[in-house]
Amino acid sequence: SSSSSSSSRRGAMEWEATMLYPPFREMEGSEGVRLLEVYHHIKNRSTTYFNKPLIVSGEGTYAGMNATWEETLYNHKQAFSVQTKHIPYGYGYDGRMRVWETDVQGVVSRLELEDLEYKLLFLWIRFGMWTLPHVLLRLNVKITNSGDNGDWRAKSKPPEWSDVGSNALVPRSHRKRLRFSLREGTGLTMIATYNTKTWDLMTIDGAYGGRLNRWSFVDWTWFRVGPKSSSSSSS
Repeated sequence: SSSSSSSSRRGAMEWEATMLYPPFREMEGSEGVRLLEVYHHIKNRSTTYFNKPLIVSGEGTYAGMNATWEETLYNHKQAFSVQTKHIPYGYGYDGRMRVWETDVQGVVSRLELEDLEYKLLFLWIRFGMWTLPHVLLRLNVKITNSGDNGDWRAKSKPPEWSDVGSNALVPRSHRKRLRFSLREGTGLTMIATYNTKTWDLMTIDGAYGGRLNRWSFVDWTWFRVGPKSSSSSSS
């Protein structure tokens, strides 16, 4: 999928993680230092810290169909909708631990158990919300390698995906993979891959419902909205 973002000036970042904060202090040797460096890169790139509403929109595929989608973020809360020819879909997130989802009939339900865990990890990773202190305390995070497929335990081998769009131009040496899971969860994990030149998110891999899923994020475009005197673009 491809996405574009309209942005306002970033707010002040008052809290800074250090090696005294989990999960960094729990790691041996230089592993914690390396993760902390990656954390700061992703935090500085994250849209979570904008102090005005942010709209992210794009085009892609959903359930095998062409789709358009739009997401609004404000004060760590999110509202998302996707439109295809036949399937409307959406969800809402309260900024803490509650997520609601609408089905194709428009019925709203609150997610629980593994459904909630899966969606929370996805939301927290996608816009860098995992870097917030109250979220970071709930997570296990570590740097991992290209052979790590998360909690995929099916008898068959995990699918071998090809990079899509501009992701295909990013060499392996410019990619960093992080593995995420909830400290008090079922063991479900997700793996995020970042472009270390820009620190844009490239992919999220997660196993759910007996299959391994991948979301690819490509062709990010950042642009300014509003009067130049009161807003600025993010780079």
